[in-house]
Amino acid sequence: MDRVFRKLLRTFAPRTEDILSFTAEAMGDQTNVLAALQSCQKRIEELEHDVDELRKDNLRIAELYDLVFERLKSENPL
Repeated sequence: MDRVFRKLLRTFAPRTEDILSFTAEAMGDQTNVLAALQSCQKRIEELEHDVDELRKDNLRIAELYDLVFERLKSENPL
């Protein structure tokens, strides 16, 4: 029964199955859980920093687009 459930889970929810497998393996060793959580936390902080940089870049691109369109509009009125 466990095999069938695992196969269904892998088919319909592969990410969930990966998380459950990781959690089950980590529960055997408490230091492994702590190290894994610290690693995940560090990765989340890095990703948050990357997202902030992307947001700033997107804002700057939007500002540049606005500048270009305003200039085109002023030079070539319809």
